[in-house]
Amino acid sequence: MKKLLTILLLCLSPLPLYSDNEVGTFTILAGGSIGEFMIDAGGNFNDLYTNRQLSYTGVFGLGDGESFLIGKYRIFKATGQSKLQNIDAKGRADWKQTILGAGFRYHPQGSSLYVDALYVFNHAEETIGTENPPVDFLAASQKLDDNGFAFALGIAPKLISPIALNLEVEYSFMLRKPVNDSGRKVPNLGGLYYSAGLSFYFNN
Repeated sequence: MKKLLTILLLCLSPLPLYSDNEVGTFTILAGGSIGEFMIDAGGNFNDLYTNRQLSYTGVFGLGDGESFLIGKYRIFKATGQSKLQNIDAKGRADWKQTILGAGFRYHPQGSSLYVDALYVFNHAEETIGTENPPVDFLAASQKLDDNGFAFALGIAPKLISPIALNLEVEYSFMLRKPVNDSGRKVPNLGGLYYSAGLSFYFNN
């Protein structure tokens, strides 16, 4: 999916910046997308969390057809197996991350091409334990909060007013601490996000 979206964006971005939005008119933006979040958590995250669900994102914004104040809300989940030694039980790991972004979207001259600049709030919950059978003393959990920035390049050509197809590539990076309160290294909660969805541009 990520290769397809990258190719589409590269092919569509050189197109003339034809006007899709009526510049100067109060516009409400609402939309949703589904995509793959390539989290850059480092450590053994990729080995541990082999089953990653597609991420869903909701977008809402207010603007004048060219510049928007926007908010994004995303959920990312992953599961995997923790490694156990000399224990007759199966390890399990669960990861749930919510991502909230607030910032600006700019459509040059109201075109279908756009860029986003966002401040991002991340909250992740990780639970590691066992199943079949559960072993209480091996269970552990942690909550992580981290903030950062995200930038996105996308294109939203109108299919039929007010509906637009939405293709986007986003990269986020965190202003993370090297360790948390317990002295453990904190994983990076940012990464690449490739998505496709629909946007709605409502003019008054």
